[in-house]
Parts: sequence; C-alpha cells; structure tokens
Amino acid sequence: MGANSPFFPDSVLSETQGIQYLGSVVNAQRLGLYANVTGSPALTAAQMVGGAVAVGGGAAATATTDTAALIVARIKAVKPGAVAGATSHFHLLNDNTGILTLAPGAGVTISGDGANLIPPGSSRRYLITMVSDTAVTLSPM
Repeated sequence: MGANSPFFPDSVLSETQGIQYLGSVVNAQRLGLYANVTGSPALTAAQMVGGAVAVGGGAAATATTDTAALIVARIKAVKPGAVAGATSHFHLLNDNTGILTLAPGAGVTISGDGANLIPPGSSRRYLITMVSDTAVTLSPM
C-alpha cells in the first residue's frame, strides 16, 4: 500500500491501515467534513471534530489547531451532553513536499513524541479527548 499505490499516503502500510484511512476520509466527505487547505492553515473546530483535512500547496507548513474551548463547544454540539472523557477523531493529511507540523492552539495538548510531525505524503489520525471545558488532548491513533 502507501508507497506502492498512488491512492494512499505513504504512511498507510497495511490493509488494516488502508481500511481505517478510507473509512475516515469517506465518513468525513459524507458528513461534509472533508477540507482541502493550503499554506499554514488555522484549523477550525468544525474541520477537526470528526473531520479530515488535507494540507497542500507547498513545502513544509504548520497547521494550528483551534482553541480547546472551541473544540469542546463543537464536540458538545455534535454530542449533546458530552462531558470530560468524551472523544472524537480527526484525520490530517500532508500533501506538501515537506514536513507538516501540527501546532496546538490554546488549551490543546498533543501527546506523544513526534506526534505533531507528519512527513510528506503521509497522514495521521488523532483521537480528540475532552479533558475539561477548556482542555483537550490529541493523541495519535
């Protein structure tokens, strides 16, 4: 898969990862939550919660998440009654020729060494966990 197929990012190395990638992207498109952006975008909570974003248009770039407060508000809008511990997912695709860095907005923590660095031609799925009304954690899946 991945490097052997023009249809998958290089990071998709197995059939299981291929199915997860396709499921994530198809679901985001079905819900109108798939976005193509360029440059170094400021990602919105609406793009992130349950969504997939492809960043392209150049060399290395930095995408910055929305604030935790806005991500939490979006989670609560999608999942009424959500409390600390509620989760969603987010898929980020790097269509640039350089590394895509994911920078946290206010109140956002990205867990895991190198979890915020996405090589060119790759993608990463994140689990968004609501820690409180003003804090969220993004963990690679």
